[in-house]
Amino acid sequence: MRISTECLSDTMTRTVALSMMVVLALLASGLAQAANAPVLAILPPADEPAELSWGPAIAAALTDAVSETGRYLVLSDEQVLSAIGWTPPSAPVPDPEAARSILGADVVVAGRLVRDTSLELTLQILGGPGGEVRISAEGLAELLQTAADGLADALGVPVLLPSHLTADEQAALAFAQARAGHCEPHQPHRALDRYADALDRDPDFALARFQWANLLRETGQWEQAAEQYRHALQTAGSWPRATANLAAIEFSLGDVARATGLWQEAAAQSSDLQAAAYAENNLGSVALSQGDQAGAEGHYRRALDIWPGYAMANANLGLLARVRGDNSAAIGHLQQAAGQRADLRAAAFAERTWGDTLRLQQDYTGALEHYRRALQLHPAGAMAHVNMGVTYRQMGRDAEAEDAYRQAILLGNDPTAMAYAHNNLGNLHMAKSMYRLAAGEYERALELKPDYQTARDNLQKARAMIEQQR
Repeated sequence: MRISTECLSDTMTRTVALSMMVVLALLASGLAQAANAPVLAILPPADEPAELSWGPAIAAALTDAVSETGRYLVLSDEQVLSAIGWTPPSAPVPDPEAARSILGADVVVAGRLVRDTSLELTLQILGGPGGEVRISAEGLAELLQTAADGLADALGVPVLLPSHLTADEQAALAFAQARAGHCEPHQPHRALDRYADALDRDPDFALARFQWANLLRETGQWEQAAEQYRHALQTAGSWPRATANLAAIEFSLGDVARATGLWQEAAAQSSDLQAAAYAENNLGSVALSQGDQAGAEGHYRRALDIWPGYAMANANLGLLARVRGDNSAAIGHLQQAAGQRADLRAAAFAERTWGDTLRLQQDYTGALEHYRRALQLHPAGAMAHVNMGVTYRQMGRDAEAEDAYRQAILLGNDPTAMAYAHNNLGNLHMAKSMYRLAAGEYERALELKPDYQTARDNLQKARAMIEQQR
């Protein structure tokens, strides 16, 4: 069983188990406020005909500036960009009302940037307090800070202090290049280099470090990502989204106790409601991985209390129902989560879990269809390729299974999925008595996931067969 954990990219994360009494006590003061919080989404300002749009950088700064108000549940900029289909180098932003509908947001901030002798940014707030904010600045660094202050004032919330931004113009420009490149799936290394450039100019530019860590995580460089999240927290102090994302990395690296403590911390605070909901969801997934079904359900439902439109928590309730053997309830939850487009990763996870449910019922054709849908929604989803390979293997279509496993490995963004793929390739080689090739695959699986006991056992079997052939 593959347990889902999650990260917010403009800010966040994934899974763990702890005392239910402790979690309830920590959250008691925040839930009443969270239950009625309007959802806020910030669109990248239109920035045409610029060769390289500053829209994603501005959206990231604005999102970060108002994310810890406790008054709004602020969607991550990654989620917003993904849902509206924004692509570099510049792209049209959908009509704000259409985006509002796609995102399930109560309040949407849209804008337009004009670069002339000076920078002129106009922000429009639809829903909530409404109104318009006009910002003028001489450079990008000034624009980011002034816009953050102006939006916070218009929404009637305090801006984050200390600031996560920079006063260095060259650092701000490198950050804008990095954010645009970050949105381009085939150019991660260029974006990584630009984040590094921004931090070379200003090591205290916390938002750049946070986004750098997000991209390192997305490209499977987990230990480096953890280091950057820690550095960002040292620079900025309390930061629920960075805390939650660091927990995801710690969990992926096998330190469940450390991840649990960090998610507890994120769930306990009531300033960043999306971070609290993500942390609750992930605590539920860890509880489920440890066999605590009642605890898992409690966490998932608390996540939905904080954020009623949280698709991943609903998808995980579907996973829980499947574990309990109630496939009808499982498909109901999964269908609901898969049908929304505000969070494509959550919809993809729901499709993949739906496929897993059908595979366990030996409906292999149906399972493959849902895995394909998952990959359409989230092409970087390596685990969907792995599960597709498992399905092909069960159908006796080994060549297609091998291709699916290799696709998961080629993505290179999920060490756990890659470990499973290498192990399963080893199994294909074992079935053909190709023991040395099998051993090599099991060794690669263990390099990626040292605690992978199944691969370790398989490696021992392969080596035993190699000895018999001597």
